[in-house]
Amino acid sequence: LVLIEVSVPRKPRPVSELAFDRDPADAARRREGRPHFLTLDARNRRAAVSNYTIDVPALRLDGDRRVYLLELDPKTGRLAFDRRFRDEVTGEVGLDFNRESWPHGRTGAARPHALLFVP
Repeated sequence: LVLIEVSVPRKPRPVSELAFDRDPADAARRREGRPHFLTLDARNRRAAVSNYTIDVPALRLDGDRRVYLLELDPKTGRLAFDRRFRDEVTGEVGLDFNRESWPHGRTGAARPHALLFVP
C-alpha cells in the first residue's frame, strides 16, 4: 500500500509504504496477500484495510484473510500498522477471518471485503 502526495499534480511522490506480504509484528515472517479494500475514518487519521485479493479459476491470491487497522500521521503522511488492534483468539496483529466459530455460530472461514467506520 503506497501513500502518494499529490499537492503538485505533475510531480506526485511516494510518502509512505506498507507491505502486506509480511507479518506486521515480525517482518521476517512472510504472509500471503495484498491490500484489497480500504476505508478512512472521518478524521482521516485511521484506515481499515482488508488483506484478500482475488480468487478466480485462473488466479488465486487469497491473502491472509485479515483486516488491519492503520494509523496515518497527518503531519508526515506516514502509515503504520496499529499493533494494538489484535485478534482476540490468536493475539496476532489484525482481525483473522480464518476461524471456524463466529459470534453467530460455527460458519467457518470468511473473506473480509467491504469496510466502514461507524461513529
